[in-house]
Amino acid sequence: MKKLLSMILVLCLLASSLIACSKVSTKDVEKNPQEVLGEALEKTGSQFFTDDAGLKPFTAAAMKEGSIAISFESATVKEELGLGKITETIYFNKDQQKAVLDTAVNFRDKDLSARIFVDEKGILVNGASVLGSDTTYAIYPETLKTGFKESALAQMMGATEGEALTLMQETINAVAKAYMEAFEEDKKAAENRANELIATLQQTVTTEKVELSDGKNVKCVITTYTLTNETLRAFFDKVWEQTETDNAELKAGYDEEVNNLLNSATINATAKLCINAKTSMIETFDLNGTVTVGAEGEQAQTVEINANATFTEDKISVVVAGKANGEAESKLTADIVRAEENGVVTYTLTAKAEDAGVSVELLKASYAYTKKTGDFVVSVRVNEDEKTEEVSLTGNVKTEKNAATVAFNSIKAGEITVNFDLSITINKKAEMPAFPTEVKDVVTLTAEDIQKMMTDFQKSELGKLIFGFSDIMPF
Repeated sequence: MKKLLSMILVLCLLASSLIACSKVSTKDVEKNPQEVLGEALEKTGSQFFTDDAGLKPFTAAAMKEGSIAISFESATVKEELGLGKITETIYFNKDQQKAVLDTAVNFRDKDLSARIFVDEKGILVNGASVLGSDTTYAIYPETLKTGFKESALAQMMGATEGEALTLMQETINAVAKAYMEAFEEDKKAAENRANELIATLQQTVTTEKVELSDGKNVKCVITTYTLTNETLRAFFDKVWEQTETDNAELKAGYDEEVNNLLNSATINATAKLCINAKTSMIETFDLNGTVTVGAEGEQAQTVEINANATFTEDKISVVVAGKANGEAESKLTADIVRAEENGVVTYTLTAKAEDAGVSVELLKASYAYTKKTGDFVVSVRVNEDEKTEEVSLTGNVKTEKNAATVAFNSIKAGEITVNFDLSITINKKAEMPAFPTEVKDVVTLTAEDIQKMMTDFQKSELGKLIFGFSDIMPF
């Protein structure tokens, strides 16, 4: 029972975390439910999670034409594992649909680095310390799809005929299709697919007056979804249909998993979302119904479930209650509360379990951010099996004109403290490394080219580490 309630609680919390838009009506939801629900979630979340230390504009600009860099270094980790500084920088150019990933790792005092270029044509990879040469190799999905069968690469892999070729070609075709669609994707097509999925859950929309927890009555647009074995099967069927995959073996495996899921339980529930018609923000979410489970030959167990989530400016509350075959009700609750005092903003999450009238705190987590200094502390306390474990993480947020840095410097678990340097730097403007003009397409490589590539790799810094693996491990 507790596991089932926990799963539902997690789903409710995930829904709340996904949480601007003007007034909303039943016609708006019926016309484009994905757009309305998405904006309602975003606006509700923005209302509650208001203190991001000013990072939002930096992130938005970086994703358009900037960079995000992550760096990690720990003396303890280097001493015990030989792993030194790790850096990962991602450059973005949204208009040109390009990205570059720079990776650098120090391992056993060896510097390893590689660069990956991504655009609508394909992926380029170079890095002498990893590949053993200055050659840039290209993987173009379209040429891989059309030229793999006759390539030296296929010969080397033993996939030139029969089942091996069929499996490889189908895999390549699916990957190539997904890759190209990722660049051709437009917002409207994505919305249409989401709306098709929503339609399988028999959405109904009404307008009603709703009394909130503070006693106020507000006009809400109510969207209701039917969750039964039939609607969920229709949902999963539509998911598969949207993949546009023709592989019969994959389809059979997918159907088997869906059947195993839906045949293991009888589901009869409704989900209801209340969106404030004036503010377009979510006020409440309710999930009510029954789930009957029981393997063949065993006595069936019916669990009555009632879940509710409420959203206000300073509090998100989730309650999941369940009762099996008339037994005493079990309940899980989670509250996230926002408070601000003397320039310190605090978010506190408290999760509790109640069974047979006895309430136990399962978890308490908090995030405290000091606006003036940028310092923050994240702490988590977990109670399990009559034991309490506490973990805390400290860091700082610093913003400048064109960059913002989030730095973490220590973590404490019980009496143990580990110091490290973990930073995330967000640049509004960053010059993307130029794409190489001289490349070797993996499909056009000859057998000699492939042999040279493998020999180069063995001689690279990474190759030396891998092939000398037993000599470098610290244990």
